[in-house]
Amino acid sequence: MTYTKKMHYAIRRDAREGRQTMAADLLDEIERLQKENEQLRKAEAIDFWCNIVFPNGATAEDIQNELIDYYTILGEVSKVYDHITGGMISNQNTLAEDVIAMADEYYQKLYEDEEAIADIDTIGKNLLEMSLIKENHQLRSKLIIANETINDWADSAVILNAKLESATEVIDFCSQMYGSSKAENWLNRNRKNKR
Repeated sequence: MTYTKKMHYAIRRDAREGRQTMAADLLDEIERLQKENEQLRKAEAIDFWCNIVFPNGATAEDIQNELIDYYTILGEVSKVYDHITGGMISNQNTLAEDVIAMADEYYQKLYEDEEAIADIDTIGKNLLEMSLIKENHQLRSKLIIANETINDWADSAVILNAKLESATEVIDFCSQMYGSSKAENWLNRNRKNKR
């Protein structure tokens, strides 16, 4: 579990209210160690710069070169911190452990987002496949209906063809018996009677 500022304030509140707990004792120890660590870091920095800054150990040009390097590092470190933490940290004085924790959190979020996108992509593909199956089923149903309609039309055409053949036979028979004009008159009378 990561120690957070929220936990720190909760333990401090308990200590102020007189609830001395093991957590409050641990917090006091953590704060003491943090102060000690900060003092050690300052001592290391002083030892590092002493060899450079004091005149008997370095020339003015050496000091100038070191300060130029330091200036470059300050500018570049903030860019790196900003990039690897997804914009959450850009202060070059941030401790490495904080930068690492934020970078880990940022990359975990990216990983989770990529998994979510992959899940969404899979769902989309499945929905598309289901849609295509449904559309295929609908097209098959329409094709069956169209096929049945064509078959009905074909049956109707056969019946109509048979009636036309019968009518042609009647016309031919009447034309032979009564002549072509009488046959036409007879057909016209029959049509009027059927209406």
